[in-house]
Amino acid sequence: MSLTDMNGTKIDNYAPDFELPGADDEVHNLAKYLENYQVVCAIFLSNECPAVNYYIYRIKQLQKDFQEQGVIIIGMNANDAIISPQDSFEKMKEFATNNELNFPYIRDVTQDVAISFGAEKTPQAFLLDREGKLRYCGLIDDNVN
Repeated sequence: MSLTDMNGTKIDNYAPDFELPGADDEVHNLAKYLENYQVVCAIFLSNECPAVNYYIYRIKQLQKDFQEQGVIIIGMNANDAIISPQDSFEKMKEFATNNELNFPYIRDVTQDVAISFGAEKTPQAFLLDREGKLRYCGLIDDNVN
């Protein structure tokens, strides 16, 4: 299935709100981010995904490059910790610390947000405007290496 045929939130439609715990032990809410930022980029991540590990520096650099323009990246992990123990909440905290993440990394334990967005792989990016409308869904960039 291509990303253009995905289930979940469609381009120009409102993304699902969420209130989820973060690796920083804070509660994260999409509505609050939309109040404070021009653009919210939710990127679904996994601690053990080779592509995520390849891109993690790039994601951090994007946050650094665009934060002054009102952009926030939010890393989201929706993987089942029973199937993928490396994606447990405790392992997420280790991943955030070890990689010195400069963006929130939050846990979607029920996978409700991932399903509502239509997330199918990691890393997969969802770009939201200030109104909470989905403007882009897909790859982080065009690097396919």
